[in-house]
Amino acid sequence: MFIKILSFLYVFLFISSMAHANGIEYKIEPVSKTEYNKLILYPENGLWIVEKYNFQKNKIQSKVSRKVFINKPPFSTSLSFQKRPFISNTTSELPDKNIWQHEREWNLNWEAKYSQWISEKVNKNFFVNNNIATDCADVIIALRWIFSRIHKLPAAHSLAASGTLFSNLSIKSSWAHLPRHQEWRQDLLFLKSLNFLLNNTYTRSLLNDSYPIALNSKYLNEGAYWMSLNSSSGHAVLIHRTLKDNIPLHSLSSTVPQKVRPLIESIFIPEQVLKASQGGLLKVRWPQVNTRTAYLTSKNDMPGYSNEQYKILPAAKKSFAYTVLTTLSSEFDALRVYEGFIYSIIEQFKQRVEIIKKGALICKNNSCKPGTSLYEFWSTPSRDQRIKTDLVKAENLSIELGQIDKKIFKSKIKLYNKKRITVHKKKYTLKQLNIIWSKKYYNSQPWVDAKIRWGLEPAAFLYNLKIKMKKSLDDRDLIINNNLCRSSTSCASINKIWMDQSGLQINQTIQSYFHDMLNYCDWFQLNCYEFFNKYLAIFKIKRFNFYELASQAFFASFDPNSTDNERKGIWTNLQSKITFQPDYIGESKNYLVIKDLNGFTITDINKQYTYTRPTLGKIHFISQNQDYLIYQKENKIFKYEISNGESLFLLKIQNKKVNLNFFEHNDHLMILSSYFFTDLKMSPFHFDIVFAHSFSSLVTPHFFNPLINESSNVVLVYFQKQQPYLLSYDLNFQKFFTHKLFVNSEKNFQYKLSNYTGSYLKINQLNLLTQKSNSILINTTNGKTDVTNITSPQNLNSQWLKGTDLYLSTESNSAKAPQSYLYLINPPFSPRLVFNCSNCQINNFMNNQNLILIHHPQGITSYYNFNGNQLDLIIRDKKPLISSNGVYFLKRNSKLQHIDILDFDLKPLATFYKNSKINTSSKSLIVSLNLKNDRFSQIYRTKTYFDLKNNKILPIVSLPQKEFQPVQEGQPQVQSINNNYVQLGKISLWFKYL
Repeated sequence: MFIKILSFLYVFLFISSMAHANGIEYKIEPVSKTEYNKLILYPENGLWIVEKYNFQKNKIQSKVSRKVFINKPPFSTSLSFQKRPFISNTTSELPDKNIWQHEREWNLNWEAKYSQWISEKVNKNFFVNNNIATDCADVIIALRWIFSRIHKLPAAHSLAASGTLFSNLSIKSSWAHLPRHQEWRQDLLFLKSLNFLLNNTYTRSLLNDSYPIALNSKYLNEGAYWMSLNSSSGHAVLIHRTLKDNIPLHSLSSTVPQKVRPLIESIFIPEQVLKASQGGLLKVRWPQVNTRTAYLTSKNDMPGYSNEQYKILPAAKKSFAYTVLTTLSSEFDALRVYEGFIYSIIEQFKQRVEIIKKGALICKNNSCKPGTSLYEFWSTPSRDQRIKTDLVKAENLSIELGQIDKKIFKSKIKLYNKKRITVHKKKYTLKQLNIIWSKKYYNSQPWVDAKIRWGLEPAAFLYNLKIKMKKSLDDRDLIINNNLCRSSTSCASINKIWMDQSGLQINQTIQSYFHDMLNYCDWFQLNCYEFFNKYLAIFKIKRFNFYELASQAFFASFDPNSTDNERKGIWTNLQSKITFQPDYIGESKNYLVIKDLNGFTITDINKQYTYTRPTLGKIHFISQNQDYLIYQKENKIFKYEISNGESLFLLKIQNKKVNLNFFEHNDHLMILSSYFFTDLKMSPFHFDIVFAHSFSSLVTPHFFNPLINESSNVVLVYFQKQQPYLLSYDLNFQKFFTHKLFVNSEKNFQYKLSNYTGSYLKINQLNLLTQKSNSILINTTNGKTDVTNITSPQNLNSQWLKGTDLYLSTESNSAKAPQSYLYLINPPFSPRLVFNCSNCQINNFMNNQNLILIHHPQGITSYYNFNGNQLDLIIRDKKPLISSNGVYFLKRNSKLQHIDILDFDLKPLATFYKNSKINTSSKSLIVSLNLKNDRFSQIYRTKTYFDLKNNKILPIVSLPQKEFQPVQEGQPQVQSINNNYVQLGKISLWFKYL
């Protein structure tokens, strides 16, 4: 008895260990001394399958039930000795009977006939015409079983759960009464045995019956098959035809659940598996059957046996697939292979349309939850995963075969952009479907709305994104709540525990969802204003909304020693949202617009609401009086209404690289280029061309703000053949005048616009012969073009203070300290001294503001306001007062390590960290805020908008494309640290400085 138990244990544990290696788990449920049930759990096509089999003494096993789950259910391998189970290896219940009597043996000749039969007699409707239900492994097993029955050859396959060999000699006693027939389709005993066999086998049992073949046309032919097994899935595909239409390999396949269905036809692109235990390109081992027993020929004794496919290392630009295809035909049609494969993917999408349509009707009134039979019938995880895999194959194929035939690149663009699939009465390009599948925003569950299963429409896309986001947030919370570093010193340095507890990968995943949301409008060419306002309510998770989550996602610390809130991206006193370093910032009447690499971040200043719009083109101008901006795409200029996201075509320019200047006055927008001047009257949602003028030859307009005086004259300066011209345009009467400013018979003078003030233009005149320069003032008041020269000594070294009629002159004399003078220009051009000081430095900080900053010796700084006539002292302070724009001051408190924003009356408005950088404008502050985790040099950069009108910080959201990039493998230890990155062994973290 003891020896028997040991023998049983040895066999059971051996089988169990092999099973675990292939992702299978067993569970024994004893029923009696002569009966037990065996449950097996295994992954198949993205699902978890639990099957129960019944074993009785002297009986062939029978399948009791099958349940399908999305996630791995609780399941533990166990063995009870209260009722000691026996090992069942019964191959037939009626030894004197058989399903059919074989009269021939398998050999190479019969293998060739089998290949010919597969090629000529089997098509995608073979099993539909014969009413046989199949899944992926069933196709291979059933065809072998049917061909053997037709030609009286032996057949044998291993059964799931037990490994017992079921052959043409195997028969159950309950089948004894079934009639036989010479024609297999009418042979009820044969059909019963076939149904039993398909219900009691699967991919992993088929692998036991298979052997790897040599990669040549003699053995890799019709009837061979490809199998791939891993810890989460398994799939098998039949090679149907070879070298048809100059394409090396065609395939047929089925999928789960087991169902009567047409097979999937496809161009077959082989994948390499690394080990023989994972599958590969295979054939069935020949059965050896005598009058009583059956066994399979050893793999090593099978013709064409070879392990070469597991040893092939893909060369540069030559993958395993390429190696196999060229082995079969060195001159195959690469374009046909690629296009044929793409059309097979399109066909899979079309089949999915019909499945989801039918499933929606059935699951509307019936339960299709996991574990039910309807779930397996109408869920699509295996189908969806296969489409995803094939799309990846297609991408790799286009790159590799594109090296052979350049037409493939053009074909790819055409197929992906022009080929459309109709889903819910809307047409989508293959490119759009590829995006959803590559990022897994489809939904395979049969109980959800049919639109959600596709993830194409905005609400459906956000619904699926919300599910993914919530799972990632829950996973992160689980890591944080079970943080092993919280009460241990084992995470003081970066080690394996530190890396395991960091949750870095989850944070990266969460960040990727926000990238996808921001890119969705571009993918589907949608009005993003509508998208973000109408659909973002769907995105709320618990108490968080999109903007809170977006901010926190990019602030989350990866250091497990940080606090729980810091690991969730919640930092004390942090009142900002993250954005790229903007390459454009502008304010319209009611909106703040920031353009970065991801698109436009638009903030409604009054409602304090922020949304993001993907980049349309190069932004040239944003209106201060209305709510629109001007952008350029190629050689076309568009008006973009910020309030509703609509674009309006304005005009076409000759060259997309031409420089354009835009000026605004009330509701007029003027555009100046090197060859035209146009005045547009802008109204919400439309425009009118008021005046247009083309220059006779190319000019060089000098870039500066226009001077628009009280009589509504626009005054600009441009240069034509080195001569300066004054351009005067009357907005009321739409009249246009140009004046040549200086008539000089000599050709040795050169002019350059130097500066502009409140009432004057300053032009420098250079004598090319003597190199002497002269400053010329042009009075633009009331449209006059009077010219005068200023020859005072101080003016020769002057610095004009923009936004005023002041200029600064500095005299340096070695005998005394430098003297600084502020002069005010008054008609008739007589400079009046307004202020002077000794050994001081005078600066003007902001354009169009009248604040004068004067640095005195001993670190004292004075701030004056110029009221148009004189300077009024506002404040004298030490250096911690660092900047102002005439409306507020920035005061640095070095002891408390922060920056205070003070209004003109020196009242505190807001506080930021000491290392913040602040850009100012007339209406707002853009604050660049640094936050650093010194322990591991994790650096965050943020941008926030401070609205001066309401004294509030407004949220701005526009997310970086990649904050972290894994680049190489190694041991988990700090390898190097500098200002740009931290490399932590297996993962290198690169920090983008804004």
